[in-house]
Amino acid sequence: MEKKVVCLGDSLTYGYPYGSHVSWVRYVADRFPIQMINSGVNGNIMEEMYNRYKRSVLRHHPDLLVILGGTNDAFSMEISCAETIYYLEEIIKNAQA
Repeated sequence: MEKKVVCLGDSLTYGYPYGSHVSWVRYVADRFPIQMINSGVNGNIMEEMYNRYKRSVLRHHPDLLVILGGTNDAFSMEISCAETIYYLEEIIKNAQA
């Protein structure tokens, strides 16, 4: 049975600026016998990824979750490293539950 992987992230996951059809998620999907689901959203910060975790990840019942985020948090002068880490850890805790 084919494994299902959900990739939760920001524009780096989505495939900005060209679109999801040329993303790294698509690259992997085209080369390996696994189902890759691109759940990247341009401009997302870690808090937004946490807030959409249930609808973007859980509904797919993945075998594996890949998280690539924090880039927009790092560019923001208003988001602390501690806040970014907090939301990342919360996503991981939810995934392990």
